[in-house]
Amino acid sequence: MGADQVRVAVLCAEAGQGSTAWATGLGWSAAADRSVLLVDGDAAGGRLAARLRMKTDRSIATAYSVRGLGASDLELQAEPMERRPGLRVVPGFATPGPPSLRLVEALGEALPAVEADLVVVDLGAPLRYPGLALGEAAVTAQLIGRSFHQAFVVVRAEPDLLALTARLLRTAHLPRTRLVIHRPARWAGRDDARALIREHIGEYPIAGEWDWDRERHIAAAATGEPVWKAGMAEELGLFGSGRVVERRPSWWSARRLLRRKVS
Repeated sequence: MGADQVRVAVLCAEAGQGSTAWATGLGWSAAADRSVLLVDGDAAGGRLAARLRMKTDRSIATAYSVRGLGASDLELQAEPMERRPGLRVVPGFATPGPPSLRLVEALGEALPAVEADLVVVDLGAPLRYPGLALGEAAVTAQLIGRSFHQAFVVVRAEPDLLALTARLLRTAHLPRTRLVIHRPARWAGRDDARALIREHIGEYPIAGEWDWDRERHIAAAATGEPVWKAGMAEELGLFGSGRVVERRPSWWSARRLLRRKVS
C-alpha cells in the first residue's frame, strides 16, 4: 500500500464509553469516497459486527495466530459491506480475552500492507484490565503511537470517567493522541468537563465532540447503519488541506520497547 494510507486507533479508558460507536461512524462516513478497512481489534470482546448487524463467520481471530497477523490473512477476513461500497469490516474475537500487547504489535506490522486509504481499528480498552502487568500499559501505549498515525481516545463527559481517563493517560503517555468527548444530548457540565481536561490532561487536544442520543443510537442499531455525519475524516484532519497527521509513524517492536524500558 502507498505511503498515503492513514491508520487510526480508537480506544477508551474503560469499556462502555462509546469508542465502538464512534469508530464505526468514522469508518462509515469516510467510505463515502474512500476505501476504508474497519477492524475490530478489541480482544476483550468487541461488538462492531453486531452494531452493523453483520452475519458472517469471518473474524480477526482466524487471521491471528502464534505467527502473528499477516496482511493477506487479514484481507481474507475483511467482509465487504453491500450497504456501504468502499467499506470492508474485519469482525472481532468470538471468545473474549484480555487485551494483548502482541495483538497491537501484530496489527502494526500487518496494516501498512492492506489495501485501504483509511484503516480504523477499534481497540476497546487495551490499557486497563485486571491483571495488567507492570509497565505493560505504557509499552502498549507506545506501540499504539508507533503503529498508527493518530489515536483517538473516546471519553464520556462524566466527571468520574473523565478523571479515570486523565489518570490513565498521565501514566500511559499515548503519543499522537487526541480526545473525542462523548457528550449527552443535554450536557449541563460542559464547562466543568473542559476545565478538568485542561487541568489534568491539557497536553491531549480535543479532536471533537460527539453527541450521545440514546434513542438515535437504538434506532441505528436496529437498522445496522451507524450514527455518522459527512466529512468526519476531513474535520479530524486525516485528509484534505487541513491534514494534521504525520505520514509515517515511527514503528518499533514491543521487544525493542521493553528492552528500552528495562534499561
